[in-house]
Order: sequence, then structure tokens, then C-alpha cells
Amino acid sequence: MPSHVSWKWRNMKVFQIRTLIFILMAIDISITHASIEREVAWILTLSDAEKRMINTAEPYAYDDYIVFGLMASGVPESQIAKYKQVVDGLILALTKSVKIESVSTDAAERAEFILRWLHQNLFRRYDAHQTKIDEVLKHRNFNCVSSGVLYSAICRKFGIHVTGVIVPDHAFCQLKLPNQKIDIETTIRYGFDPSSKKKLFDEFGKLTGLVYVSPRNYRQRSEIGDKEMIALIYSNRYKALSDQDRHAEATKVLHVGWRLAGDLPRALNTWESGVGNYIISLDRSRRFADALYVIDEVNRKFPDLKQSSKLWPNVYINWSYHALQAKRYDEAVLVLKQGLAHFPQNYKLLQNLKAAYLEKAQLLGRTGHFTEAHETIETGIQAFPHEEKFRHIEANLYIQEADELLIDQAETVYQKAIQKYPKDKTLLESFEFLYLNLAQKFGSQGKYVEAVQILERGETVFSASTRIRKVKTATHNNWGIDLAKKKHFAEAKQVIERGLAISATDATLKNNWDFVMLEWAKSEFNSGHFNPASTILQEGLKQAKSDQKPFRQRIEAYYNDSAIKLLKHREIQKGINRLEAGLKLVPNSKVMRDNLKRARENR
Repeated sequence: MPSHVSWKWRNMKVFQIRTLIFILMAIDISITHASIEREVAWILTLSDAEKRMINTAEPYAYDDYIVFGLMASGVPESQIAKYKQVVDGLILALTKSVKIESVSTDAAERAEFILRWLHQNLFRRYDAHQTKIDEVLKHRNFNCVSSGVLYSAICRKFGIHVTGVIVPDHAFCQLKLPNQKIDIETTIRYGFDPSSKKKLFDEFGKLTGLVYVSPRNYRQRSEIGDKEMIALIYSNRYKALSDQDRHAEATKVLHVGWRLAGDLPRALNTWESGVGNYIISLDRSRRFADALYVIDEVNRKFPDLKQSSKLWPNVYINWSYHALQAKRYDEAVLVLKQGLAHFPQNYKLLQNLKAAYLEKAQLLGRTGHFTEAHETIETGIQAFPHEEKFRHIEANLYIQEADELLIDQAETVYQKAIQKYPKDKTLLESFEFLYLNLAQKFGSQGKYVEAVQILERGETVFSASTRIRKVKTATHNNWGIDLAKKKHFAEAKQVIERGLAISATDATLKNNWDFVMLEWAKSEFNSGHFNPASTILQEGLKQAKSDQKPFRQRIEAYYNDSAIKLLKHREIQKGINRLEAGLKLVPNSKVMRDNLKRARENR
């Protein structure tokens, strides 16, 4: 940071004020030092109960575990005893069940029984966002964290030491035995030792939308202790409060969790990111002076946090961002020039200045003012002569102009643009999509001939385009299926074969060729046309693109069923002939061989 620039608001140079008068008139800035000082002090102050929690050593006793879980859930101190009594009542009922069921004293068996018991008597419905212990007790809704903390604490009452495991986007429990570690997925009733239960994976995935991470994937797993389990509640509450834009409360909650366990493994909600998000929330509320005060306090009290010290230029960045969002581009330029006077190398300030020119040009383009848009681009190039984005935007102006034109006129615009920017990928792709989009539009309307013609026209410009070839292949596929639905099977077969001539390995076309042949044979057979159906199936058997088995099965079924029908009508020899003919096509058919034997015996 330049030595001649102070980043403390109270030492800001007087000469800045006059240059910012216009901005201060345009933007409502509230300077309320007393208010923000109280807010920051409140965020960073710990209660006596929180201090006790932080100073309590692991492993937690049952009583501490429950109390700390309720505290982390945001339960007021005056109500913690009430909820603690509810859990104590569950312990009594569970203890009775353990005695009635004569549950073994083996830790693993007892831990598994406790999990099933909790799902029978407490855990009712999985809710990914329900982290609070008191909410579990009141409404019986739970997620991985709330169920895991309650389960771990209750196991602790029975002398069973259960800890936790964090994986991406999820947490579960673990029973540590002298020679073994057993995972416990508390979100489902039969989650004890999930690695031994394959069916469990499907139930777990359907319930949570997550994937179980087994011990073999150790790089994705982090084992955690009691403090970190409680800190997970704080972390999730931070996320929920942040989503509600209650950033001061969120930051206070995260601070307690951080003081308790530090930054959690694999967690996005670190203390540094939380402080940064708080500062950003002040900026977004246009509390610019407050944001600067918080940056000052954080850098003084938490000097190891680097993110907050980088946010000072964001005061200027936010002003410009606000102006850019409101499309007040002249105001944005003024803010950015003031910021760049103090942070001339600041990347974001430079980027926003570029954005002011670029967005203005884009807006002019969207409103059809292409001449003024090109002039704005030229101004931007003068300020940033090496910035290629201005040239890309100018290419996009050509694209916008072409978008509203008929294909002949659009082609002319694109050809002119490509002469100026022959290597611009966006321009070339948009030109290609001129043909692709029109072809897909025709295809969605059932105008497949027109769609293919447009694609062939595109191939004259982009002869090596894989996209055009893929759309052309898909168009033939959809065309063939539509014909098949209308029972125009011969035409459907020809169309799909033309598609296979374009892409012989396309799996969808190959499958649908088989499908059309089978449906064609089915239609003929159901109409009483056995011989045509047989011919179609024999051709399908010889030329099957994906799998011969369905053709063999259909041949077997048609020959066998028609033979049985003949035999029932006392046309014995015809039935025998039909079975013999079927066996020539499907010699391994046991059912036809058995029916042929019976028919000959009955003859």
C-alpha cells in the first residue's frame, strides 16, 4: 500500500472532500461512528456462558454437551434449562428401553440401538436447513448437524464416545473403539456403519441429496472433536442469518464459533471470510464510513486477517458499482477517477472504469444506437489501448445488429464483421449459431426439411463444424421418431439411416433404428400381417445397430404365438411349420422347441 495514503477515515485528506461533493449529493452516505462502534463491540464481546464453553476442555460431559448445543442454537440462557429437561426426559425413556430390550453393554450395539431409538422417538423429518437443537426438540425436524450433536451428547450419557466427521457439504458421527472406527449416519434410522449397507446409500441419497463418503476416501474426510461439532451449529446459523441479510448477528455468531474451535475443516465460513462479508454488507448498504471503521478495527484487533485490509478500495469500488448498476455511467467515471487518484494500480477500480465504457456501449447497442456505441468504444480504447474487450464488444455490436435481421441480411453483417475481426471466437460462434438456432427452430416446428437445408447452408461456411454435424444428426433422429409416431416406418427408417450416414457411431440413432424396426414389425403383426412383420424382424436381426436380443425375442414371440393360435384352430401342420421356421431363425428357443415337440406328439 502506498505510504502517502492513509486508510483511516478520520485521517482522510481534506482536499478529497471538495472533489467528492458531487458524489455525496448523488449518494446518501450516513456517517454514524457511535452506532457502528456499539455494533462492533457487541459482535466481539463474549458472554460469561460463552467464555465457560470456550474454556471447557474436551471431551465434553453429557450436561455440557447439551447446554453448549442449545447455546450454539441461539437459545436464551433463561430457557436452556427448560430444553435441557426435555433431553433429560428422553434419556430416562431411552434408559428404560435399553433395559426392556436387554441391549448389550457392547458400545457398538448400544450406539446402534440409540440411533434407531432416536429415529423412532425424536427424529421425524429431515430438513437440510434445520440445525438448531431446540427446533429438533420442539418440531422433531433435523439435519446432519443437529441430529449428530444430539446423538453424540446422548451417547456420552451412556459412556459411549462418539465424535464427528466433516466431508464436503455434510457431517456425520463416528464411534471410536480401541481397534476400530465406525461411521454413523445420523440422518437415517439404519445409518449405523453405512459402509456395510449398500441399500443404505440409496435411502441416504434420496433423503439428503448427498453422497456418503466412505473411509476409503480419506482425503475428503476430516475427523472433528466436540468443540468443532458445536461450532458447526454456529457455522450453519451464520449461513442462515447471512441469507436473511442479518449480517451483524451472523458475524457475532460466527465469532463465537471461531473463538470456540477456530476455522472448521472444509468450511467456507471462516472468520476471515465472515469479517469480509460483514464489511461487504456495509458497503452494499452504502454505509461507506462504517465499512472503513470496521476495516480499521479488524486490522487493529486481528492483524493476521489479510482480507479486511484489502477492502478499503472497495469504498470507491462500491460507489462505482452502485452507479454502474443504476446505469449512471458519468457518475461512475467520476468515482473511479477519484479512487484511481489514490489507488492507481487497483485492478478492480481499473476494471470498473473499463466496465463503465463497455456497459455504456452495450446499452447503446441494445437500444439500436450503434453509431454512438462505436464512439464510446473508441473512447475506451484511448483509455485502455491494450484492452481487447473493447474490440470484443464491438464485435458483439455486429452480432446484436444481425440478431434482428433476416438470414440473408444477417449473413452480410457477419461477413463484414469477420473481415474486421477474423479471429474473434464469439463472433465466429455467433455466426455459426445463426444457422444452428434457425435449424433448431424449424426442427421444433416439425419442419425438418427446412432445418436440414439451413444446416447444409451453414456447412458451406463452416465445413468442419462439429456442432452443425451434431445438430444435423439430432435433427434426423427427431425427424425419424416423429415419422415413426405417425406410423410412417419406412420413411422413418430411411431418415435415421441418413443420420447414421452422417454419424455412424451415434448411440441415439442406433438405438432408434432398432426401435423403429421393432415398432414397424409390431404394427404389421398387430394388423395380422405376419409375413411382413417377420421380414422386418429378420432384417432388424441381421442389421441391428445396438442389440440383436430384442429382435430375437420378438421373432420368438411372434412365431410361437402365431403357431399356438394355428394349433388351437386344429391347423396342426401349419403350426408345426411355423415353429420349425421360427427355430431356424432362433435355434436356441426352448419354448418353441417344447411346443414343436408337443405338436408333433399330438399330431
